[in-house]
Amino acid sequence: MSSNPQELRREQAIFAGLATTYAVALGVFFALGNFGFVRNTLVIPSFFIVAALAGRFRAFVRDWSVFLGCILLFDSCRGLIYVAIRRLELPVYMGYVIDAERAVFGGLPTLSLQRHLFADSQIGAMERALVAVHASHFVFFLGFGMLVWLFRPQWFPRLTLSFILVMGVGITAYLLVPTVPPWMASAQFQMLPEITHISSQIYNVSLPTISRTFDTNPIAAMPSLHAAFPTLMTLLCFRLFGKWGLLMLGYFATVVFAIVYLGEHYVVDVLAGVVLALVGYLVAFEWQRVKSRLDQAGQIAAGPVAPGALVRPLVLTAILLTLAVGLGGVAAGRTTGGFLPDQGFIARELDGKSPVADYFRAVLAHSERDFRTAQPLLARAIPDIRDSTMRRRAQIQLAESAFHNGDFAASVRVLEELGRLSPRLVEMQAQAKAGLARPAVAR
Repeated sequence: MSSNPQELRREQAIFAGLATTYAVALGVFFALGNFGFVRNTLVIPSFFIVAALAGRFRAFVRDWSVFLGCILLFDSCRGLIYVAIRRLELPVYMGYVIDAERAVFGGLPTLSLQRHLFADSQIGAMERALVAVHASHFVFFLGFGMLVWLFRPQWFPRLTLSFILVMGVGITAYLLVPTVPPWMASAQFQMLPEITHISSQIYNVSLPTISRTFDTNPIAAMPSLHAAFPTLMTLLCFRLFGKWGLLMLGYFATVVFAIVYLGEHYVVDVLAGVVLALVGYLVAFEWQRVKSRLDQAGQIAAGPVAPGALVRPLVLTAILLTLAVGLGGVAAGRTTGGFLPDQGFIARELDGKSPVADYFRAVLAHSERDFRTAQPLLARAIPDIRDSTMRRRAQIQLAESAFHNGDFAASVRVLEELGRLSPRLVEMQAQAKAGLARPAVAR
């Protein structure tokens, strides 16, 4: 921190402005119902404090602002991509990665791990710890970045470039090859034997609203950025801190075990993430065309803050934040409710492979109020539905379809099987019974 009173006041004004902007941005995100920022940006105020205590607050603004703006933009784009996939009915994939997993490993490691380590289906200390490791992905890389910025500042521009490259290629892949994760392929589409989505069980019990934070794009399994980030940090740690890289290697191994065991990613997703991280690392550290610029940026990062050096990064950050808030507003409220497959997905990924193909065709027909098509499909599909929640939903849809088709006997029978009913279903049951009684009176 500068000892010059004028510069001190300037730094205080910058800090106050950033704090106000940050608070306003959080308020806008809250108002729009977009909670994606919770994953990492809530740690930013602590970074402000660390930078101020280190006497490098203006350097922090210069070096970090654009990087943090890119991260916020990435978070907004993740949800927006899911909205675009649904609105434009872009193809979503599932079978290719299952086939690749079986071809490489002769089976699915996730299934093997859960059968051996989660046989009793009881959430224990290991599962809670691994979910915490999974969640650490969203903040751990920022902490590592702060470590590099404090002790190896000349390398910080390379770190930011490598992470921005990895994030940029990752979200592009989410758009081009949206891929269903293992837990969804099992629980929702029954393409695999039973895989427990351990993360959701823990979050639903401990933090029931946090799933909105982590689930802005449920079909973004390929590549695994959960694997790419610790891979990149491991490479950077070995290069910048020598043998301390062994600790980061241990973190990488723990993350990989966690995301495979929890059913969040296939090992093939992990391998793709590792390759992506290697590419980002090589571009930032070995590509000759960018070396001279990065060397110059590193010298600037390690030196004092030149007059006027904050103007350009702050302007760029303002642009990035504006885009993030705008795109987040477009995606807000449109990224919940799970992934409902379209006819193309059903024909490509489910027909002849999964017993729930008819169910999802029925869901589409029901949503279009084509109850004559939906009723026989649902009646045929329900016995094969493995998930109890999905089965109950299908039974409700069958009762509704039968009711609208005038098949009151089938509607009453299904509703009686359901047991406890919502007020809406109780009313429908009464109307169906009344409909059955009318022909008897007429006779």
